[in-house]
Amino acid sequence: MPLTVQHVLHAAETLRGVAVRTPMLTSAALNEELGREVWVKAESQQLTGSFKLRGAYNALAALSPADRKRGVICASSGNHALALAVAARRFDVPAVVVVPEDLPSVKRRAILSHGARIVPYARLTGRRDALVHQLAHQHGLTIIPSANDERVIAGAGTVAWEMLQEVCGLATLLASVGGGGLAAGTALAASGHDPALRVFGVEPTAADDTHRSLRVGRRISIPPPFTVADGLGHSEPARIPFEIN
Repeated sequence: MPLTVQHVLHAAETLRGVAVRTPMLTSAALNEELGREVWVKAESQQLTGSFKLRGAYNALAALSPADRKRGVICASSGNHALALAVAARRFDVPAVVVVPEDLPSVKRRAILSHGARIVPYARLTGRRDALVHQLAHQHGLTIIPSANDERVIAGAGTVAWEMLQEVCGLATLLASVGGGGLAAGTALAASGHDPALRVFGVEPTAADDTHRSLRVGRRISIPPPFTVADGLGHSEPARIPFEIN
């Protein structure tokens, strides 16, 4: 069954009492400069500092007791890894996270504080996904992707759904694009709320893999990008989000 807004609504119920319903913020100065009303969903105030907890928790909630007992694994630039560590601790699930060896120390400390095991890889030369699949096979772990998972996408879509419930008359939604899960979830929420609602994905110029892929109609890879927005530095859009986007 293809993903729809109903999956987003189910995720919202799963996350009730777990994820913070983060506030919508606006700025009179910005509104005046742009000549329109702009609202920002403050997901930096989420439990892990980003929206990623929503997808990670929703995915873990759907696992069988046997899968939870064996444990989970993910690859991440940092935010999804922390989210999985927090969610796994809530479910008492062993977690392994594969992250860049140059992961900021603040993210590393936060991940370790929640009991996850860190496995580093070289950001520019390491075969990250191959390492994840190898470890998953060796230890019987369930892979929880940062974007390429329907439960993760549905969880991410709850960000936009909350926005649409809290501010009437929104005409356009903008979502940052890394692997594409947030944009895909936003599109699902928007289409279920109002098919005329516009959704734009926004990604760094240096990491425009999704933009290029959409232009040619298929997923393409770019060289590992460098951007200060390290969470958006993807080389290729994830398959499931790309199909939605």
